[in-house]
Amino acid sequence: MTIKYELIQPTTILNKLEHENEIFISRYSLNPYLGCEHGCQYCYVQADRYLPFKKEKDFFRVIKVKTNAPYLLKETLSKFKGKEIICLGTFADPYQPIEKKYNITRRLLEIFADLGFPVHILTKSDLILRDMDLLEEISRKTFCAVSFSLTTIDPKIAMMFEPHAPPFQKRLMAMKKIARKKITTGIILMPIIPYITDGDKCLNLIQKAKDVGAKYVVPGELILKDNQKIRFLSLIKRYYPHLVQRYQALYRKGISPYPTYNWRISKQISAFCEKIGVLQHIPIEKL
Repeated sequence: MTIKYELIQPTTILNKLEHENEIFISRYSLNPYLGCEHGCQYCYVQADRYLPFKKEKDFFRVIKVKTNAPYLLKETLSKFKGKEIICLGTFADPYQPIEKKYNITRRLLEIFADLGFPVHILTKSDLILRDMDLLEEISRKTFCAVSFSLTTIDPKIAMMFEPHAPPFQKRLMAMKKIARKKITTGIILMPIIPYITDGDKCLNLIQKAKDVGAKYVVPGELILKDNQKIRFLSLIKRYYPHLVQRYQALYRKGISPYPTYNWRISKQISAFCEKIGVLQHIPIEKL
């Protein structure tokens, strides 16, 4: 797949969220890139409400690089009265391959470090290890959390649903190195793909994460909105045709799995986390 890159200069850089949630632990998000090369078929950004492109396929093959992001961030943070946590990577991975060329994310971290702002980073990439010096500095000065998005440790399933993302082994290796530096790290177990990555597969994933130093596991359900639902169900029909009717029944009430399924999975994940010894929230140790 050929990737096209566009250099843009937005007028604002921080997004103010409607409310703080357990995944972002912040009221503000920042995305140095629009579009994502990882190709995750379950990504919520493909829903019509969020999609930043006219064509849904462009989200994976057109990457917009916010070249003035560091300038905007420094200007914006200088006006803040407090030290809010900024969540980096809510809309697209801040460490996708193009970061190697433009270093936008690294330059943003330099600003966080200089100004003493706490940061929470969401990523699927081991490229984050390049910036270990800045992660350590931010963690020492204020607070830094690195959350690795993990959905499966089954290579076959990963190839179906996140074909261009770094393999889970690299993410676990990166988490291990970050944990050794005493930087808060864990996994965002999102989305849990019904009947495919749930159950004991979650248990195995959580155990592997714990083994390399994860302090927390924050689970999340698979949300299917508007045309994203149609696209995802077509993927299920292709790879898991025997599950199509179960999915139709599971999502018959809306964008989330039926409440009884969510309750059962939530209870199961809680039991797994308690058994293995990890938190179900991101611990904010200091600010």
